[in-house]
Amino acid sequence: MSVTNFQDVLHWFRRQKRRFTLVSSALGYTVVVRLLLSFRKVDILKGHISRLQDRMEASPNGANASDLREVAWSVSSAARLVPAATCLTQALTGAWIMAKRGWQCDVCLTIPRNSVESFEPHAWLLHDSVIILGGTPVDYTHHVPFRKVVGRIPSA
Repeated sequence: MSVTNFQDVLHWFRRQKRRFTLVSSALGYTVVVRLLLSFRKVDILKGHISRLQDRMEASPNGANASDLREVAWSVSSAARLVPAATCLTQALTGAWIMAKRGWQCDVCLTIPRNSVESFEPHAWLLHDSVIILGGTPVDYTHHVPFRKVVGRIPSA
């Protein structure tokens, strides 16, 4: 095996180790968030996230695009392993991870603009008006924010 191939293999193992660490950490957070939501203790989680953001003096522009993709990927990957990990579970998990890293974020609930027949709220995780979890910007334009869960309500 040549040195270049060996370095490639080492790089691959390091990357896999990083991914495993990210997903396993996100999995732990997702399970806790899911349990808190199941027992209707979301206020405990909201308070914890707010305290983390205050204590860490979270800055609104502290994360770059690759950091945000990493959070989104790890949370969505972990959520596939947790039963009933809804959009709210994922958004709150992402907010908790971001707060632990010292980044501000917003979790807001929206409803589709034309939802007369049924009430189908959806949760979004945003950082500096960039959607991290919940859907695409096009999807977001078809929704109306109605409740802030963490942070401030962004304008539609």
